[in-house]
Amino acid sequence: MLLHERLLGLLGYLLFLAIAASIAVQIDERIPAEGRSFLLLCAVLSSLGVAAIIGARYIVCSLRGITVRRTKRDVSKIFELSDRAFRFRELPETAKLLGLTIIGDVSVWVLAFYIAALAIGVDISYFLIGAIVIIVELMRLIPLTVQGIGVREAAFSALFGLVGQDPATGFVISTLCFVLLNVATLMIGLVGYALTFSNRRIA
Repeated sequence: MLLHERLLGLLGYLLFLAIAASIAVQIDERIPAEGRSFLLLCAVLSSLGVAAIIGARYIVCSLRGITVRRTKRDVSKIFELSDRAFRFRELPETAKLLGLTIIGDVSVWVLAFYIAALAIGVDISYFLIGAIVIIVELMRLIPLTVQGIGVREAAFSALFGLVGQDPATGFVISTLCFVLLNVATLMIGLVGYALTFSNRRIA
């Protein structure tokens, strides 16, 4: 279940990035040539990533069938786990879960950055800042620092400059949103702990 959730999240990120980057290039004429090339590259790679995740089930299934009699038991278990991880449910249910991921998770997270940008007077489209946010989120998956601290701010600033925006403004927006995220997470955790403690006392 955990692997399914992570794969659906990654699939939602890649799908949103492919769409957002493609739309941003079409509607925003102020993006420099190098920024356009980078966004188009991200759109292509994201589309390939989506195709790879969807097709991984069939690749793993084929490899499992070929190697099941020639490999050790531990390797066979790895193939079996991979096969189960990429084996999503029926198409309508998978599409529903993916839609909820994009609308309820990815889009709302991007909206927070978009509102922060508007609040400090930055003229940027929702799709352009959305592409930047998702690229940074994907970079955070690389375990260089705890939660990507330092990497995410530097990446956000560099990407802002690449698309013709002020890098310092990008740094401010990134720092503001991630600080608010951490504060909100802490508050939710404290409220959850308080409710659990009170329920135990009642019981």
